[in-house]
Amino acid sequence: MVRLAESDTVARATALEAHLTTNLVAGHVTANAQPDVQIVTLKATADTASRAATIANAMAHVLNAQLGHRQLGANAYLRAQQLDQATPTQQPVEPKPLLNAALGGTLGLFAGLGLVSLRRSRDDRLYSAADIESELGTLVLAGIPRISPWLSRRGVHEAHRRTDVGNSIRTAVATLAAVSPDSSCQRLLVTSVRNDDGKATLTALLALGLIEQHEHVTLVEGQLHHPALTHHFPEPHEHTLQEWLDAAIVPSPSALLSKPQLTVIPGERTDPQHSAALFRGDAFPRVLDHLAKHNDVVLMHAPPVLGSADFAALARHADAVVLVVRAGATRGREARRALRVLRLIGAHIAGVVITEAAGGEQWARRRPSPDLRSPDMASGRPATNTPRLPTSPPHPALEAVESMNNHSDSTISSGEGETPSRKNRKGPSHE
Repeated sequence: MVRLAESDTVARATALEAHLTTNLVAGHVTANAQPDVQIVTLKATADTASRAATIANAMAHVLNAQLGHRQLGANAYLRAQQLDQATPTQQPVEPKPLLNAALGGTLGLFAGLGLVSLRRSRDDRLYSAADIESELGTLVLAGIPRISPWLSRRGVHEAHRRTDVGNSIRTAVATLAAVSPDSSCQRLLVTSVRNDDGKATLTALLALGLIEQHEHVTLVEGQLHHPALTHHFPEPHEHTLQEWLDAAIVPSPSALLSKPQLTVIPGERTDPQHSAALFRGDAFPRVLDHLAKHNDVVLMHAPPVLGSADFAALARHADAVVLVVRAGATRGREARRALRVLRLIGAHIAGVVITEAAGGEQWARRRPSPDLRSPDMASGRPATNTPRLPTSPPHPALEAVESMNNHSDSTISSGEGETPSRKNRKGPSHE
């Protein structure tokens, strides 16, 4: 009975009975027989409910006629009777939108969670201070919040006036004072891993932060294949770095009129091979020595560690190196490789500064445990002068730095009513 209902002969007869084409009937009707019961259920599918009912009723008539002509014996014939008339349903049986949407949403959710987990397991980018300290084992000096392109076009001075940016720079400057080697003139080099990652902007901001602490700073452009400091300090400059290196007598540095304690030595765009030769020559250390006699800090903007051959020549003349990492962009394996290069050339790594950090200062450092605090901090007394240490600082020094950052009127050097300096100057004054 079931095979007869699904045969092509019955399908063609049903199409004639319902006045439809054969392709609308063949393959669109299924028959199910219940065991031990002579009942067959016909199920027809069509694009409309009325057409499906028409096909089912027409097939019932055709099966009744077909079985009436089939003999079981000499005088016995098969008979079929339609028990229920097929009627159009109010709602379509298939598809079921709600059920399909629920199943699709559930499968999509699990698939999305799986893709996210897979991506995170394969993603080695550094996002937070905790990631950097655990992956690189290096102190995070500070986290600089993202500076919008609109604010960046207005200049580094406007960015430094923004409260969160200024506070983050003060945190970096104060921490650098604690972790830097004891030196009469600090030669600080700022670099990144492979790309710029905001190191040019950070170098300019650090210069402004240092002169805010009454330091005399000279800012030197060390990325000659793509100079960037003139974008942040567009004021006229008397000499470029190439003129300093080519001069038989080193010229006297001239400070900016707007910033009497800041001198900027820009660089002209130079071929990478030629710039590497300039830094490896005898003139460059002579220029740095001359600048060291007249400044508290010589701040060098260097090319990336893994992106230029000039970096090694610059790093050999630096007292400390600050590595810039951009949150969500710098990859951990490249940062580890950059640190290995720095250690191989004997560079003192002061720490890491995060750019485009979400939340700014809270990215700076994780607070040490209470049992490692100094007696002054444990008793609630304010810290005095920030110590300068030859190697990485113990936790009490960092606690003293945090105490300094909690007071808006504190500076790195002590003294009131006069400009502090780390040494007596032998050269001409910039003021």
